Amino acid sequence: MKLRTTDILAVLLLGYWVAANWGDAPAILSPKPDAVTYVYEKDQHRVPTVVSVAFDKLTRSGIRATPHEYGTTDGTGETPEQYQLPEQEADRVGLPALVVMGGGEVIRAISGEPTTVEQVLEAAK
Repeated sequence: MKLRTTDILAVLLLGYWVAANWGDAPAILSPKPDAVTYVYEKDQHRVPTVVSVAFDKLTRSGIRATPHEYGTTDGTGETPEQYQLPEQEADRVGLPALVVMGGGEVIRAISGEPTTVEQVLEAAK
């Protein structure tokens, strides 16, 4: 089989695109969101109504959506496993934070209090 110059060029350009734009890789390379957590400090924030409404919609669509008070521990004094990564991301971006996860990985974390249901739903895509 003989490779043409255009075939080689196409493969090189594809490789360059992947290397240069890995953060913007096609959706097939990104995990699908399966959990959304709103991490907040009870003494400084509350769970906004828009988050509760959006979480109801997300839960109905099959995504686990839960608020989590920062620093909450179980009976052993440990942060429950499902909230460990969201808390770490909230530390990184600041509280309150909306943390979207998929396949055990953080997909995105957004700092600040959402003001619309659509903001929460869009972040969870």
